[in-house]
Amino acid sequence: MNQYNELLNFIDKFSRQYEAEKLRMPYHINLIDELHINENGHSRILFRLLSFVNEKGEYEIFQSLLNYIIWRNGKDDCGFSNITIKNPRITQEEERIDLWVRDTGYAIIFENKIYNAADQDAQLFRYIEKTNKQSYKKQDIYIIYLSSDGKEPDHQTWGEYENEFTNRYVNLSFKNDILPWLKGSVLPSVRLKDCFLQSAIQQYIDYLEGLFLLRTIQKSMNMNLEKTIKNHLDLETNKNELECIEALSNLTNTIKTIQLTTDNLARNYISKVLNQTKEELLKNNIVNDVSEENKCYAALSLPYNNKMITVVIAQDSKLYCQVQYDYNSVAQEEWKDFQNTPLGKYLSSNLLKSHNHTGVWTYFGSPAEYNNHIEVIRCFKNIVEKCIEFISKEQNCL
Repeated sequence: MNQYNELLNFIDKFSRQYEAEKLRMPYHINLIDELHINENGHSRILFRLLSFVNEKGEYEIFQSLLNYIIWRNGKDDCGFSNITIKNPRITQEEERIDLWVRDTGYAIIFENKIYNAADQDAQLFRYIEKTNKQSYKKQDIYIIYLSSDGKEPDHQTWGEYENEFTNRYVNLSFKNDILPWLKGSVLPSVRLKDCFLQSAIQQYIDYLEGLFLLRTIQKSMNMNLEKTIKNHLDLETNKNELECIEALSNLTNTIKTIQLTTDNLARNYISKVLNQTKEELLKNNIVNDVSEENKCYAALSLPYNNKMITVVIAQDSKLYCQVQYDYNSVAQEEWKDFQNTPLGKYLSSNLLKSHNHTGVWTYFGSPAEYNNHIEVIRCFKNIVEKCIEFISKEQNCL
């Protein structure tokens, strides 16, 4: 306990020094920094870049990414060299796939893990199956796993497909692949007339450099912070390199233990907030709790047009809030009818971002980020309250 208390005190000191060092840095502004984007934000940026078409009708940046993958993996041993861009349909968050490219003769699944979110059960397996059902043979499906610093996906996420996709899978690290590719290949090729594209890429490069502490203006700060750690661990006094590595490894492992403990503590508080929110909403006698039945964090149902609207908080690779109409036995025509109601129109246009023939939903990024839990609970509460409001108005009209 003394060791943990000592480390917590050091972390507090280090945190205060970090904030002070940031204040001493030269003035710097990055719009992406200020917007505090989540995992979905990175996917949206990549979606816009890959969708860029030049005046010749070429998907120039998309082709550049394929060229980089082929160069990195070696042309003779890279299945990506078989891809020819023709008329790709590029989507973001469709069928809950971060980025999805479907073209004549091939399809590419992008899975974005920039903030190291955990791989969900059989996640890549499910995405491959979905793509296969879109009339793509498995040998024409490719996987691009976007990691923060090279972390490989869990074995379980592949299901039965891990060995089959050896030649059609690549792990692109944002730090070691995406950032150098943007700086070395994409930005130098942007024409002067495409000034907004150039500006967007420059901002994103700068943002990634800041994320990985690689900005030039951070050099002095990084040196001072490193010195603080060296002094704390006494690394420069009678220690050889192997002893320094061992001391740093022990510090890292202890910090990981503290992080696991804080994660558990935060989730306890999040659970309390969610339960309080449900209890508050259940005070309205038309609302029913069906969370256990639907096996998710939260699910409340309300009667509407002789059916049930179910509002859900759940997660796959990301947290999301979803609205289903007649959750257990929805028919496509009934869903279309619901979307044409005042409530259906309101939900689709004001609260939720993605949809298919059975529901509408919006994502809130990695479950590892505490703020995403708070945001999804707020959205959940807002949607249920709006449903109550619309239902009450219509009942009063009758």
